[in-house]
Amino acid sequence: MAVLPEHNRQRIFTLIAFFLAILLIIASATLEVIKFHIRSSLREQWSILERQIATEAAHESVLRFQRLQEQLQERLRTSIEKTHLSDIVQSDSVPSPELFDAAERMRGDASESVEILSTMLEGSVIAWAGRTIDVPHEPLAAVRDGKSASFIDVGAINTYLVVLLPVGAPSSLYRFAALLAVPIEINYPIANRFVRGRHFSREVSEELGADVRFVFRNVALPAADSSSIVLPLKGLSGKQLGHVEVSPPPYEVYVESQQDRIGNIEAVLLSIAALILSFLSARRILILPSVATRSVLLLFDLWALRIIWLLNDFPFNIVVRELGDPSFFASRFAFGLARSPGDFLLTSLAFVTSAALCAREFLSGKFLLATTKPSALIKILGVPLGLIVGGSLFWGWRGIVAAVKSAVMDSTLDYGNSASLLFSAPEAAVVISLIGLVLGFLLVVGIIIQSLRSVLFDNETVKTHQVVVLGFMPIIGGMVGWWISPQPLMGWYVALLLLIFVMLVSILFTRVRILVWCFVSVITSAFIVGSFLAREQVIRTQQRIELLASNYTKSQDTWLTYLVQEVLRSAESSAIKEIMSGSNMSTTDEERSILAFLVWAQSVLGKQGYGAAIKIYNADKQVVSQFAIGRQSKSVSPLLSNTVRQPTVWVAVEHRAKVYLGVAPIKGANGEILGYVGVAVPSSVPLPFSGGVPEPLLSELSVTRLDPLFNLRVERSIDLRQEGDSSASLHRELTKA
Repeated sequence: MAVLPEHNRQRIFTLIAFFLAILLIIASATLEVIKFHIRSSLREQWSILERQIATEAAHESVLRFQRLQEQLQERLRTSIEKTHLSDIVQSDSVPSPELFDAAERMRGDASESVEILSTMLEGSVIAWAGRTIDVPHEPLAAVRDGKSASFIDVGAINTYLVVLLPVGAPSSLYRFAALLAVPIEINYPIANRFVRGRHFSREVSEELGADVRFVFRNVALPAADSSSIVLPLKGLSGKQLGHVEVSPPPYEVYVESQQDRIGNIEAVLLSIAALILSFLSARRILILPSVATRSVLLLFDLWALRIIWLLNDFPFNIVVRELGDPSFFASRFAFGLARSPGDFLLTSLAFVTSAALCAREFLSGKFLLATTKPSALIKILGVPLGLIVGGSLFWGWRGIVAAVKSAVMDSTLDYGNSASLLFSAPEAAVVISLIGLVLGFLLVVGIIIQSLRSVLFDNETVKTHQVVVLGFMPIIGGMVGWWISPQPLMGWYVALLLLIFVMLVSILFTRVRILVWCFVSVITSAFIVGSFLAREQVIRTQQRIELLASNYTKSQDTWLTYLVQEVLRSAESSAIKEIMSGSNMSTTDEERSILAFLVWAQSVLGKQGYGAAIKIYNADKQVVSQFAIGRQSKSVSPLLSNTVRQPTVWVAVEHRAKVYLGVAPIKGANGEILGYVGVAVPSSVPLPFSGGVPEPLLSELSVTRLDPLFNLRVERSIDLRQEGDSSASLHRELTKA
């Protein structure tokens, strides 16, 4: 038998693959035509088709319910064998702790229930784990005779499918039985985030494309209408447990589902055809003599395939659908190339492959090599080129940090879940994608630096000018890029370390074996990605805690700020203005000394018995009257200034307790300043050794207008714990007796 030459076999393989791709494209076009005409063809047969759909769905629903019972039966039988329950019940010590331990191990999760029953005592429970189940007489009698049985228990929240099996040595009558109850439906009338469970009807409806309802409350079969189908549901013992009602989907819904199904098949065919054509074209491109042409065409071929797969949502429309779910992660960057964990992974792999292809051409020794000795002008141009390359390096790192930030902030994934040792599939896809971005970036930088060295300098010797241009100038350019960036996303020291690292890796690009370089680069890339992921995870956790703390303290902040506001309003009464102006010559010093008490008594603070410290100052900011209840009198004189022309409220932190401070001027009839009123209201009095208010609850009160009528403004909080700044004197004044 003659053997075909190698080139003939390759030619035959190429022709077969090419015609296969053409057939896939033709099949896809045929499906597109079918999808276009399916609406009109289905409308003509809909009256017959809807009955057929409902009938098939009803029979399939009955089979699935029967299969569910058999699965629970097999699971209970396996659990009985693993826990050696038959041996335990044969002992004389019944009930015993071993029975309760076995029942707990037989239960899958907290929503399920397991019971060990005595069939001779009308279902007396001798051990249990979970919710109590009332067992009817009929299934218990069937189990006593050595048969399996099942029934439905309808609770207030869940509907349970209950399976019973005999336990013990075979005999004429079984003395014991094991019960397993699993929730299959939720009866709760409204959605509640605290109620979780299984919706068996919804699961079957979504899979079959019809409206399926499992009814267990009324066992009698209802009369079916012209379109719905009703079939009985039977238990393991043959007794009817309920019925299933199936209605066909609306015409438009069914048409759209069929069109979506055809569209998915069409997308798969096109994606496979694109893969075959891309592979064939890559084989032809690799034999081209021009390095530049070969590199450009390979990159175009690779990214064309990636975009075609992206447009067709391939392969996540048929396999590993979890990776194509944007609810886990969806970045707004890269024009949808990272719209899901799986798409991000494919894009990262395409980027690494592109960089690897360019590196392959570079390492072949024919890529951007200088053929003549560089001139002095080229060496001079090397300095600005080094600065430009350095700036580009920083912006490349900034893009990677932005990608890591997006992986945390634009996702619902928890990369720091201590309850799991391994990442889930979406988490692993995102982390691998980020590592791939860093690895591809290092490859690209290595090619750029070594190519720049080949063009600008003599490759045979290493000179000082070369070290300056390819070593220090990129680092300086990168730091300049950090300095001019409005949002660098990293500290200067982090940027400096990353720039030094990438330069060292670039220098080693052609000086060590490529496998060693790749190993070191992957390890360092994983470390960098892990560090930034941990940082962003901490930031997101802090933001969530601050949001919870803000919601927790919002009502208290609003109420206590309102109380301070009311005290400041009380100081605007005509009686207080008359005393402060001194217009009434009969006013005594004793009357002035009780002004603070009058302000407290006339405000909501006095009417509701709130503790506070109030001080009245004259125009020279000297204390005229003071009153305190429930706490020491604190001075608010540091808050007084010539700029206090309207009521102002601060939220301060003193000894880990929030204090609401208010200052307002007391004005005369002509607008002149007669004095000031100051008030301090504590949020709470911390008990000894209690530590005070937790740190997240000491957040600042947001800058808002609380009362436009009185022009009351809320300024930034004053943290009195800081020393050595402008608030230090305020802290000392407020802590005076």
